[in-house]
Amino acid sequence: MIEIRVPTPDDYPGMVRQVRETFGGNEFTDEVSGREKNVLDFDRYRVAYDTRLGRIVGTSGTEAFEVTLPGGATLPMGGLTWVAVSPAHRRQGILTRMLDAIHADVDARGEPLGGLYASEATIYGRFGYAVATWRRTVRFDKRMGPLADHVVAPRGSIRLLSGDDPALVDELEPRWDRYRLGCVGELSRSRQRHEFVVASNDWDTTYALHDDGYAAWKITPQWNPAPPHHELRVLAFAASTTAASNALLATIASLDLVGDVVMGAPLVSPLPYLFQNSRLVHTERVEDAMWLRVNDVARVFGARTYGTDDDLVVDVDGTRWSMGGSGCSRTRKRADLMVSRRTLASLVLGGHDLQAQLAAGRIEARSADAARRAVTHFVSIPEPFCQTSF
Repeated sequence: MIEIRVPTPDDYPGMVRQVRETFGGNEFTDEVSGREKNVLDFDRYRVAYDTRLGRIVGTSGTEAFEVTLPGGATLPMGGLTWVAVSPAHRRQGILTRMLDAIHADVDARGEPLGGLYASEATIYGRFGYAVATWRRTVRFDKRMGPLADHVVAPRGSIRLLSGDDPALVDELEPRWDRYRLGCVGELSRSRQRHEFVVASNDWDTTYALHDDGYAAWKITPQWNPAPPHHELRVLAFAASTTAASNALLATIASLDLVGDVVMGAPLVSPLPYLFQNSRLVHTERVEDAMWLRVNDVARVFGARTYGTDDDLVVDVDGTRWSMGGSGCSRTRKRADLMVSRRTLASLVLGGHDLQAQLAAGRIEARSADAARRAVTHFVSIPEPFCQTSF
């Protein structure tokens, strides 16, 4: 018999073992799992327990976040994580039962949004999740050309700390909060999550602090063939002002012996235009990042702002909603857009993905004019971006 229940801290070793068995690999070491235990709120988790075998065969849970919407409002979000079912227990409805329990818990907590990072893109659409942010990984060789003239780090604007500095979390917390409140799609981070991220990055990570932001990176030495061309991988880039962004980028570009720099960016990014030669910035890949699930349509779409003063009517699986400057409410007016529950969440944060979804037929418009209005209406500037994985 399979029981779905709330775990206790005593269940943690069994949860870790089950996740290791499901996902394989050696990423989930004892050291990593020991650190992550401090982030978990066990009341927000559900496990599947096989009473015959006397062991956990499925895990799932959420972490409490706030997500920033277009216009700067924030809403609570339950971030789904640790989702795994034992390979020996597939096709028995365990995943559905766990997620039903998780979603009921999120609803009971009054969280109008759910979110996740998908291990596989084919799993979560049927549970109402849709891609809400995208991540572009870019690479540039800083030796090949200078930054634009205005991209500078004024004297005294940047100071460096190592990953084991005891004051680091205190320095990062206020900077992150200022950054994430101005970045559509970004998430709040509890102190426990900050501590987890810093510990996971390890002592050899360098942090560059500006009054209005910070960046973190690791360097992989590459001495041969000469000359040295170390690779610098940016782990975080959180700037709440243009001056901070310029100063942090200029600092990275000034590091000795570094060749390639690799970092994440939104689909629409100013990065190429911060170099005198914009062709230096190459896109390595584009991939989905955070997915969202709308639990409360009126609350979610009533909290965000829109790109026009218009109101658009969106049909969500037969229920029509008027969304715009006057808020979000049910209506009997003719629909401009038709979406399913599994594509609705792609409208929450806006961005340029809506054009592609219309072209692909995943979202239907009543007319070409309605499609053009929708793209302008739901647009988000700047482009949604989330660099908090969970």
